[in-house]
Amino acid sequence: FSPDGQLLATGGQDSLLKVWVLKSAQPHFDDFSRMTADPSKQQNEILTRRFHEFHQTISSESITPTINSKLGLNEMQAPLYPRPFCQLNGHQAPVLDVAWSKSLFLLSSSMDKTVRLWHLSRLECLCFFRHVDFVSAIAFHPRDDRYFVSASLDGHVRLWNIPDKRVVYWTLIPAQASSQITAAQANLITAVNFCDDGRKVIVGTFDGRFLLYTDSLQYDTVMNIGDEHGSRNHRSRKKRRKPYKITGIESMNSNSSKVLITSNDSRIRLYDIRTKEIERKYRGYSNQSSQIRASFSHDDRYIIRYRIHENLLF
Repeated sequence: FSPDGQLLATGGQDSLLKVWVLKSAQPHFDDFSRMTADPSKQQNEILTRRFHEFHQTISSESITPTINSKLGLNEMQAPLYPRPFCQLNGHQAPVLDVAWSKSLFLLSSSMDKTVRLWHLSRLECLCFFRHVDFVSAIAFHPRDDRYFVSASLDGHVRLWNIPDKRVVYWTLIPAQASSQITAAQANLITAVNFCDDGRKVIVGTFDGRFLLYTDSLQYDTVMNIGDEHGSRNHRSRKKRRKPYKITGIESMNSNSSKVLITSNDSRIRLYDIRTKEIERKYRGYSNQSSQIRASFSHDDRYIIRYRIHENLLF
């Protein structure tokens, strides 16, 4: 979802990036300046006009209220309009991740080894950033959306300057020897995000590590899920457990030193990255293989974890 919660971006196997709109979003488009941090007047006018054209087209269509047997909703009850507000074409392979900025720019990463930048006022790609392998995860800097971080399956994390279209900092995460995974899997990155108000970058891996870096990608520390006390010395003496892939990293809205880690051991963990300690562990769902992530509600009171045909609220 976009930062204001009114727009939903999706991408997948068809290589398309689609943006959906909540039916309740019309007042936001009427005063679009509330939806963006520093929008241009021209972008406001284009987006407002396009939304009203979209709304009129949808309203004029005759919708037969069909029931979705799995969700128990008909088209009239669904919170989103039944077709996308826009469809963005450009990727040549499946889309792996999407990210919104506070000013409603949109990033998408793909198996075509590129990250593409979009804005809803234009239907074409604004620019793209080449990588040498699949780009598995991306995130805008939370305070300055001229920058974003990307993670690739070649084990590299890169901090990009968008206006200059160049890499500012990069690092290669260290591989960790294990008898339970192959050498090729040892430094696969599966999740990335900023935390601590953009002062830290946190990287999640296929083998269940999450590594902390500074905003200039200088190594800070590493922790493993399953090491519930967060002690690196204690962990080294323990028998290593089966590695579980980290599938999502989410920073708390009200306290960005708290991060939510989703993994393939059917657990969601809340960590404090300053103390390097786990604060909570949430159970109640099953996930051994899906690339899904939990997220906070806007007020941080709830944790929401979504999977097709199954939603959980903690």
